[in-house]
Amino acid sequence: IIFMATGDVISQTNLNDAYNLMVRKSDIEQLNDFEVLSEEELAGVEGSPYENRKFIMGNIYQNDKLVLKNVPLRYNSFADEIEMKQNSSDTEYNALIKNPEYFVKMFNDVYIFVPKNSSNEEGGYFKIITSGKHFDLYKKSTTTYLAPREARTSYEVAQPAKFVTKDTYFLMSKDGKLGELPTNRNKISKVLTSRTKEIKKFIDKNRLDLEQEADMARLIEYYNSIL
Repeated sequence: IIFMATGDVISQTNLNDAYNLMVRKSDIEQLNDFEVLSEEELAGVEGSPYENRKFIMGNIYQNDKLVLKNVPLRYNSFADEIEMKQNSSDTEYNALIKNPEYFVKMFNDVYIFVPKNSSNEEGGYFKIITSGKHFDLYKKSTTTYLAPREARTSYEVAQPAKFVTKDTYFLMSKDGKLGELPTNRNKISKVLTSRTKEIKKFIDKNRLDLEQEADMARLIEYYNSIL
């Protein structure tokens, strides 16, 4: 249903049609999970549901085919959606429909949608950190909103409203099974059971901090290499 003209040139008509087919209203505009905030109030909340608040020009793919090129995109980890504009100058934005056929690439970051099902208890958007022969490493960022809290006594300190983001790593097998990866040295070695001793040794030798994206990627790349 979505297509490109000859080569890399996408006609304006097809671009508009493709965009309209792929969008839905953005959940973040509704703010259904907490009180409705104005744009000014939202800007005053500490933290952010965005890794990059500004929209970044990126591409949208259906399966492995490029269907929209140079689209303003950003990932919202509170609403768990890819927000998108038709033009950079637009003030309004929508969201990419949540469909496992679609994935987006913004610079070097690739986000895919994994539906929740009997094989995968965790669903939603995941950022691909590294891909390997046997397993891929995904990261899921989950942002929650904490409402402001007034000091109830002279001993308490008032807390401003804020967004808090937690990153969780997952291992995706080639048969489509998704499993959460702990960041504790001993726990992760038990998850990667086929190479427990090698994993512990590699973590210790390289002094890996598994809460860091680069170190977790390094571990999984090593794990793929010894299977």
